[in-house]
Amino acid sequence: MVRVEGEIDLLTAPKLRQTLSRAIREQSPHIVVDLTGVLLCGSMGLTVLRTAGLRATAKGGSLTLAGPRPTVRKVLTVSGYAKIFPVYDDLEAALSDDRLN
Repeated sequence: MVRVEGEIDLLTAPKLRQTLSRAIREQSPHIVVDLTGVLLCGSMGLTVLRTAGLRATAKGGSLTLAGPRPTVRKVLTVSGYAKIFPVYDDLEAALSDDRLN
C-alpha cells in the first residue's frame, strides 16, 4: 500500500513515480494507492498512475485506488481513469479486493 498526501502535480509526480515503481518491484505487483490525503491530482499525477498501472499489470498485478476526495474522484471520472482502475471509497474496501490476494 502506498499512501499519498497533498498535491500530485509537476513537482511531486517524480517522487510518486519512484515510490510506486519501488513498491511494484520490491513489495508486490498488486498495489493499493491510498488517495485519502490527496487534495489535487493534475495531469502529471494521472500519467504516473497510468504508468504504474501498466507496470503492475505487466508483472501480473494491479493498481487499485482508495479513498479519493470528491474533487480527485471527479478528475478520475472525467479523465476516464475510474474505468481503468478500480476505485474504492475507502482503504478498507480496497484492501478487501480479492485481486490483492
